[in-house]
Amino acid sequence: MGDWTVVSSEAVLAAALKQCRGCYQRNLVRGNENLSGSTLKGKAARYGSRYAASRRNLLARLEAAGIPVGERVGVRGRRILALGDITSQERKTVVDELACVPAAEMMRITRAQRDAGEMASLQALYGACEVRS
Repeated sequence: MGDWTVVSSEAVLAAALKQCRGCYQRNLVRGNENLSGSTLKGKAARYGSRYAASRRNLLARLEAAGIPVGERVGVRGRRILALGDITSQERKTVVDELACVPAAEMMRITRAQRDAGEMASLQALYGACEVRS
């Protein structure tokens, strides 16, 4: 087991690993990767938002499978995934994070719509311009 996950029993670990899709999610459950994504290096760090979506999807599948999921705060504020016997505060942290997903998606969609609206207004203002090389 790595430093980033605390599991109450081997049965919980086995059930959690069955819910994983891919190496990153298995490493997250085994404790080799952390919940914040700070362990991502190189090209993987540039795709941090994709890994964040992967973490949220894994947590949602674990919750749906009936595996108690929580988050503990470790030394120097480390985010440690807790599987199995967890306290209500640890569970609240993960549930709050899962509830924030639609809000984050709405912010992204709203920004894209705003940018598209600005582009349309600029095109209407200046008309169709041809680009010369």
